[in-house]
Amino acid sequence: MYIKPNDSAKNIIGLFSIWIIRIQVAIIYYHASLGKLSVAEWVNGTAIYYWFNHSVFGMPTGISAVMNKLLSNPIIVSLLTYGVIILEILLFLGLAASVKYRKTILCFGILFHFFIIIYHGIFSFFFSICAALILFLYPTYQSINFNLWYQKK
Repeated sequence: MYIKPNDSAKNIIGLFSIWIIRIQVAIIYYHASLGKLSVAEWVNGTAIYYWFNHSVFGMPTGISAVMNKLLSNPIIVSLLTYGVIILEILLFLGLAASVKYRKTILCFGILFHFFIIIYHGIFSFFFSICAALILFLYPTYQSINFNLWYQKK
């Protein structure tokens, strides 16, 4: 005789799984942000310049001429470099944020990783991390409304 699990057991397993994913993604951003502080280029504010001009992961040649003019300004390079660290810390803190702030952090996180596609060309990373960010920051009790992007005519 097969005993069917009740809905409350499924809910507990589902919520437990979501929280494990959330904790894991928070740890990823915690490690990413604080790990940068042990690298001299991140601490002195020049890491973005080096990553954008990296021979393998650097930006495409079509945008490098314009971006290198911006990156020649030490204030802009420092703001971008420290902005990455601050955003990663905010993404980590999303674990404890209210739903209102988590949705805002989610938008900034997706936008940040979209720019990684543009400047570094890592498409698969964008899609996997966006899925992780949605599981991490989007409320479990709300459906995602795709009507903003698709309108029936």
